[in-house]
Amino acid sequence: MRQTLRGHEPYLHEVAFTLANVGGIEGAEVAQLYVHHVDPTVHRPEQEPRAFREVALKAGESRRVTIPLDRAAFAFYAIEAGDWAIESGEYEIRIGASSRDIRLRQTVLLDGGTDAINEALGRATFTHGRLTVDDDTFTAMLGKPIPPADSTRPFHLNSTLAEISTTWLGRRVASRLKAQFAARLGGNVDAATRKMVDEMTNDMPLRSLVLFSGAKLSFGLVEAFAAILNGRYLAALRQLVAQLGTPR
Repeated sequence: MRQTLRGHEPYLHEVAFTLANVGGIEGAEVAQLYVHHVDPTVHRPEQEPRAFREVALKAGESRRVTIPLDRAAFAFYAIEAGDWAIESGEYEIRIGASSRDIRLRQTVLLDGGTDAINEALGRATFTHGRLTVDDDTFTAMLGKPIPPADSTRPFHLNSTLAEISTTWLGRRVASRLKAQFAARLGGNVDAATRKMVDEMTNDMPLRSLVLFSGAKLSFGLVEAFAAILNGRYLAALRQLVAQLGTPR
């Protein structure tokens, strides 16, 4: 069942439902109302809390609960337009005891009158639960040019293992460390734990190797390793000689 609502109306919708206490003692329930846009072209949460009613009921009592919804319940702030707007389309009104316990659903078809706004915004696309933003769109959203990305080269003590993995040697070291961390967790590591280990390892800076080595590595040795990654082999050799001492 769908209803067509007009965006210019002050109160677009009135939600009514019956709440019953089926228990044997007096109690209270907080009925929560959420709005879900079925197919948005802007990034929005899966469902947005919009209203709630706390209702106290005696044992076996039922009561009709009514919640009015105004424009704000369906609106989003269009940055480029500098105003709140309602996007046309299907919305689902949801009633539940919590966000994860939805009991009632009702679909409404809303005429928000924002087709011209949607066409002018040139915003990012949001499809199948994924937000896609190209550089031109993000520049428009930011309101100024995107700052240039910092170069990952040359490598240094604060370079992450993900950054050094752009080199053959860096990939080998990162892969070895991931295997060692996974081994410390036991032989049977599930996919979620493996992903957690991989992400943690990728974000580790080179300087953290000193801590995780158990004092087997020094900052000087890690700096020598960074110099090798940078192709500065003589500098790496000098650093190693300084750390290990001149052979007799």
